[in-house]
Parts: sequence; structure tokens; C-alpha cells
Amino acid sequence: MRKSIVCLALALSIPGAVSAQSVNYQTQLQLGEVVLNIAGSGNYTQRGNIVYLTGQMVSDAASAVDADALNQQNFDMLVNSLGTVGVGPTQIRKLKIDAPSQPTAGQVRSVWQIYVELYDQTRMGDVISSMEGAEIRAIQPPKYDVNDRAGLLAFARQRAIEDARRQAEAYATALTMVVRRIVRVDEVSSGISTTANGAANEGDVVASAGVKVDFVLGPMFSPQPLPAPGTP
Repeated sequence: MRKSIVCLALALSIPGAVSAQSVNYQTQLQLGEVVLNIAGSGNYTQRGNIVYLTGQMVSDAASAVDADALNQQNFDMLVNSLGTVGVGPTQIRKLKIDAPSQPTAGQVRSVWQIYVELYDQTRMGDVISSMEGAEIRAIQPPKYDVNDRAGLLAFARQRAIEDARRQAEAYATALTMVVRRIVRVDEVSSGISTTANGAANEGDVVASAGVKVDFVLGPMFSPQPLPAPGTP
């Protein structure tokens, strides 16, 4: 026998179990079933397989054209040097930015931000040496990433759903019920960082996700259906 539940408002507080949230849910449920909306969170960590290095090329000259020409000369030197350690031109980018300060009178300063994308982390020392040899200053600490961000986030979402399910099962046990099914999953947050509350090791990339999941809980033993009208 099926029972139509138009609007179910459920707020539970069970000693020893996780606290539940109130939820309004509109659906068709079996007799004796209830819906819980549970928040879950999860993280997934992977060693970064891409390293980004950045620094600045700074050249002073009598004119802006000459200052840019000096930077271009150093940039060409960088491309050639990195080519010898297996870093191709498509892995090197430049971006002209405003100079934070100007040199002495009669000079113009040109500043280029340089980005290097590195796939072979064992060559990081060689890459940094090449950058320094090309007059790149203020080289920043390496930043790590992965080439499959979507896959990393998918693992984090799955862990968040599993976290919510563990909570739902704690409720079900306290109520002498069982988790019957999941009817909805809403992602409320997700992101990728190279640190996780300060606990990630250098080079780790951490994906995190938060979800809210609607679980249907039902009686541990299905109720016997009512006899059909007219049945003795």
C-alpha cells in the first residue's frame, strides 16, 4: 500500500547520533518511510603532477621600446635554455604588467610576469637555474596542480556522499529503521587547493566537496499490507 506524503517536516534529535536538519520534502513514499536531509563533507588528496613557477623580468632602458627589447632578449634566452631540459615553448608564458616603481630619471622600466608549466618535477632545479640565468627575479615558491581536476573533485564528492550516508545509517539504527535509498544529492560547495587546514604536504593537491543528501528511511521490517476490501 502506498501513502502520499505531501509535505513532511522532520526534526530529530537523538542522543548518540548526529543531529539532523529539518527538511521539507514533497514526494511519494511507502507507508512508514521518512526522509532525512543530511549534510556530508569529503576530501581527496593527490600528489600534484604539474608544477607552476613564476617570476618577473625587469629591464631598464632609455625608452619603453628598448626596455621591452631587453626583456624579449632575456625571454628568448629563457626559451632556449628551458628547451635543453625538455620544457617546450608552449609551457612558457609572458605577461607585461605595470611597473611598481620607476628607475632613475631618464630611464623607463619594463616588467614582464613569466609563467613556466613543468610536468617533470625532477627538473625543477634546472628550470629555476634557467630562470635565474635569464634575469628573472622574485621567483615564487612552486604551485602544484593536477591535469584531471574534474576526476579529483569526483572522488571528493563521493566521499562526501559516503559521509552523509554514515550519518543517515546512525539515525536509522537509533530509530530501528534502515536506509532504503537516496532520492536527491545537492552539491553545496567544492574546491581545490594545495593545502588542507595546513595539513597537506608540499606538492599535495586537495579537493574538497560538501553535499546535502536526501535519504529515505523505512521500517526495518516492511509492514504487512492491509487486506483488500471484502477479504475475510
